[in-house]
Amino acid sequence: MKKTNLLLMSLILLGLTVSGCKKEKVKGCTISSATNYNSSAEEDDGSCTYKGSLVFWWKQAVSDSCAAHGVVNIKVYTDGTFQGTLPISTQSWASAPGCGASSTVTASFNFGTSKTKSTNIHYDFLDGSGTTIATGNETRTLNVDCNNYELTW
Repeated sequence: MKKTNLLLMSLILLGLTVSGCKKEKVKGCTISSATNYNSSAEEDDGSCTYKGSLVFWWKQAVSDSCAAHGVVNIKVYTDGTFQGTLPISTQSWASAPGCGASSTVTASFNFGTSKTKSTNIHYDFLDGSGTTIATGNETRTLNVDCNNYELTW
């Protein structure tokens, strides 16, 4: 009888122990557009981080106007950091090209845990001797993925 009671008590305790165990959910970034997406995560922990890009471009009318004013290059900056020089004669677009397209300058940004980022854009129109003929400045809010900025004269 004692052995039966002891066996019964052992089985009850074992059943309570097993049924009381909960599987811990895997936490991580559950948003697939984030740079640190975790496909195994079952619960979002707020750790998602994002990146975005900004491509600079212009239409044919800007190329024509720049040529008429002796502009041969455009230097572009974001948040005070030089991003590149664009030769005005090599390309123009009918609509915005994709980020990283040929003959463009594309700047990349880390957004941290935000899905947007405010950036200051500055550009200089330069003549053949490197003298600045005109400049432009604008603050733009960027979103995750590819953003575009049409340069105007």
